[in-house]
Formats: sequence, structure tokens, C-alpha cells
Amino acid sequence: MKYLIITILLISVLPVFSQEEFQPWDLDSLDYNELNFEEDFSYQASYGWFPKIVTSKLSYLIYANGGDIWDEAQLKTTPHIAHARLPLIASIPISTDRRKTKKAYSIEDDDNGPATEYGEIGLGIRFKTTDYFFTRVQLAYVFGHSLLGSVDKSKRFLSTDGNIKILEEANLLHLREYGINMNLGMEIPFYGAFASADENTMESHYYLYTGLKTSQILKSRVNQYLQILNVKNEIRYDNGRDTLNLIHNLELPNINLTKFRAEMGLGYRFMFDGFGLGYEITYSYPLTNVINDEFWRQHIVTFNFSINFR
Repeated sequence: MKYLIITILLISVLPVFSQEEFQPWDLDSLDYNELNFEEDFSYQASYGWFPKIVTSKLSYLIYANGGDIWDEAQLKTTPHIAHARLPLIASIPISTDRRKTKKAYSIEDDDNGPATEYGEIGLGIRFKTTDYFFTRVQLAYVFGHSLLGSVDKSKRFLSTDGNIKILEEANLLHLREYGINMNLGMEIPFYGAFASADENTMESHYYLYTGLKTSQILKSRVNQYLQILNVKNEIRYDNGRDTLNLIHNLELPNINLTKFRAEMGLGYRFMFDGFGLGYEITYSYPLTNVINDEFWRQHIVTFNFSINFR
């Protein structure tokens, strides 16, 4: 009986506490001045033509490029290479098939012959300099192959069928160079968007690139040889081949070990939260000669791919 009375008293008291603890809201009694409508984060954005750069963090680049070299030269009497009856020039009228070499005393192909090429692999940094362009610094390992030549059609020979034929003989000079490149330039975004919100950043834009490049050559080798072009199966040199080496793996003493170039490029870059990709086509204009005592310059066009991170 005692417990029953206690239970009844508790049940009758609980609604009183409930009414005092949980009161319904009255909208008319709210004080709007006490509410905080301020944003929890800050952001900046810019887009369109020549957008303002609102992402100011330093970014790093790992990049590689590949391309080709177009030589500009007329060599004939320069020291340290074999004499050529005609000037060695870059516009060689020799197709890829005719440039293939033959095995000794055989009509089978031995090698495709030399070709021009260029490549780099390196690291770089990029940082905001003003509101409208970035500064870019790069360091890379580089290799390049140049090719000069001429075709002499002044020689004749008596073929096995009793006819006199023209012998087309090429004089080819193949230069291989390996070294270190250092670049200093700027990227100018001309169309795209930048956005920054607290620690998060995003950029997607096309840009113009301009800069200077210096190359330090660490190793260079030259091969020079004569090659029969048109009658490989009818006449050969004394070695049984269609080629005759004049110079083999020579390091030219008059090579210019330090070169300077001006560069111009067009690229696209995308980055989001510290990771991105970049693409760029670049033309490199030579400011110095390949060798010290003759006019020989290398024009270079490359396609660049980079991985970017912060």
C-alpha cells in the first residue's frame, strides 16, 4: 500500500516538471540581433579574359617534353670535319627510305639512319608574381640530335648493263648533344578561371609563355659519313657497304658548350586542391651558334606535358 501511494504521487508531479522544462517557442519573442548570419568561410573567384590570379600558393612541376630540331646552317670549310664539296645544310633532299643503310655485301637493310629529335625531363617551380602572371623556373636533363648534309650528283659510273649512270652521294653530319637546361620565364593566363575558398583552390586556364633558356652541354659527339643513295644494289664502297665513315664519335673542340635561347609557348593548365596537369607547345629560338666559328643554329619545337602539385 505504501509503494502504491508513492507511485501515484510521482505520476501526479511529473507533468508539472515537464511543463516547466519544455516550453513551446514563440516566434514573436525571438531576438534576430542575437542570430549570427556570417559565413563560415571566405572565397575569391575570377574568370573570363585575363582573369585575376587568386591562388597564390607555390606549385611544383614534374615535366617531360619531346619534339624536333630544325637546323639552320651552311657548313663547308669549318675545321675538324671532313671536307664537303657542297655546303652541309639542314634541308636535305633525302627521304627516310633512301637514308636507310645496307649490310655489308647484302641488299638487306641494316639501319634506318640518323634523324633529328629533341627531348627534356625535369623539375620546376611556379609562383604568383603579380595578379596577372606567374614566374616559372625549371631545371632539366636534355638531349638533342641534329643532322646536316648535302647531295652530290657530279659523279658517274659504268653500270653492269653498259650504261653510264649518275651516282647520288650524300655527305651527312650527325650531331648528338646531352646536357642540362635552365629556364626562367613567365606564364600569362589569358582565358579561364581561378577560385579560392579557405584551403581549397582551383584553376583552369589557357596561358601564354615567354622566357629565356640556357643550355650547358655536358657531352657532344659527331659522326660524318658518305652514303650512296640511288644505286645501292649496283655499287658499293670498298667496305662492301653503302656508307663510308669519315668521322666517328668525335668530340668537336669548337663546339659551343653554353647556348642561349628565347622561348614562346601556348599552354593549358588545370589544378584542383593541389594536383593538376599541364600541356604546352613551345618554340625555342636560338641566340647562339652550335659551333664557335661557323653559322649553325638549332630551332626547336616541343610538346610539353607536366604534373603539377602543391
